[in-house]
Amino acid sequence: MGLLLLALLLLAGGERDYDDDTDVDFVWSPASGPVYAYKVFLSVDGGGYRLAGTTRTTSYRVRGEDCRIYRIKVQAVDARGNAGPVSDESDPVIVVLPVRIDLRKGFNLIGLPLRPKKPLTSHSLLRKEGIELVSIWDAVRGRWISAFREGDDIIGPDFLIEPGDGFFVKAADAMTITFKGAPVEPEIELHKGFNLISPPKPFPEHTSHSFLRSSGADQISWWDRDRGRWISALRSGGDILGPDFPLRIGRGYFIKSSAEMSWSPSKRLAPPIVQRLPVGKIEPPAPPHPAHGLALLPNGRPAPGAEVELRLLRGGEPIFSSVLKTDRNGRWSADLPRGWAEGDLIEVRATALDLEGRYPPIPAGGDGPQRLGTLVLSTPLPVETELPPSYPNPFNSEVWMPFKLAERARVEILIYDLLGRLVRRIDLGMLRPGDYSSRGLAARWDGRNGRGEEAASGVYIYRLIAGDKEFTGKLILLK
Repeated sequence: MGLLLLALLLLAGGERDYDDDTDVDFVWSPASGPVYAYKVFLSVDGGGYRLAGTTRTTSYRVRGEDCRIYRIKVQAVDARGNAGPVSDESDPVIVVLPVRIDLRKGFNLIGLPLRPKKPLTSHSLLRKEGIELVSIWDAVRGRWISAFREGDDIIGPDFLIEPGDGFFVKAADAMTITFKGAPVEPEIELHKGFNLISPPKPFPEHTSHSFLRSSGADQISWWDRDRGRWISALRSGGDILGPDFPLRIGRGYFIKSSAEMSWSPSKRLAPPIVQRLPVGKIEPPAPPHPAHGLALLPNGRPAPGAEVELRLLRGGEPIFSSVLKTDRNGRWSADLPRGWAEGDLIEVRATALDLEGRYPPIPAGGDGPQRLGTLVLSTPLPVETELPPSYPNPFNSEVWMPFKLAERARVEILIYDLLGRLVRRIDLGMLRPGDYSSRGLAARWDGRNGRGEEAASGVYIYRLIAGDKEFTGKLILLK
């Protein structure tokens, strides 16, 4: 009996049907010589081969379990029980994909364990019914990046989600999402500090403790979605403390690392040489909490490109600031920092050209995106009543005398010559607070006295009276 040539029947090509118990069919070419039956030896997850059964045909079906890797070898026997040589091993079959992930209502920390056929982005996820928010972790800058739904709109960047990435999803209710694609086994790059990752393929033998031993990382945490808190295992000197939980496909994990390093579950790269000191558990970042709003012009239209400055205050002191621009619809959003807490105050100021708008301090709080409302930009009110310089000065036929009012007041301007004689009185009446600096709003003198006669060239003193406040300035009339 000659050596057998094996062929492998894959499950649905590059993408495979997901089922906890999936039929895996192996086929091979017939052996030469008289064959009564074939013995089939099976290896699971790279383990030793054991006799799985016999078959009279040139195929054998294995009932495979999700997240397991299967190989076979085959040996032909004749009617007298004489056995031929054992074949080479088959190519592996991984029973996995697409992956279905059950989401609970609220925050879920999940991962992308495969390379999807089409790129997966935050906006494509948000288009699924019931998904309200998607957030990834920027390991370099140590902050959240979020996109979320607001009514029929999607707010925030359309960022790419890569295999091996962990990310937060906020669901409106319990639901199931399905990811389809091809298996991958990328190395995971860990930056110094916090990293949000997901196992890129099924490795049932990996747990929090084996990960810490093989990677050299300091801490691993997963999000307990039922209790809304972190569960962590960590290094403390030469020991590993905390629960030894399994690493599951489709789940995200926060990793704390003392150094830049790479990790691959299959290669088990040697950890870098890092001095280990006894440390206590470090709480991973709080779940993402973007604040957002809308900026409008005085005419009610959106204010695209307006500059928005957001500050977070605690105990009256700023602990975070961010500067961003509104989109073409006047919308803006900013993720609060990892250390935000209920009751911190959010301050927002938006500016566009000479317009400005501010929110009063708003307490941070709630579960998910926090809408701060709409800002209608306007000319900012002066903090103090002022008398800026007049223009043009010197002047020939007319001059403008700008002023700013911090509060409602009756305003008049008195113009005197150098002998102290009243030349002209200009009564502007009761005015609201505002900036009266433009030519359409500033006080104007046409160089004539109260009788309509042209005043002589020379220096004049003018006095602005606004309520109980008075200011003086100098004018030079040249004919």
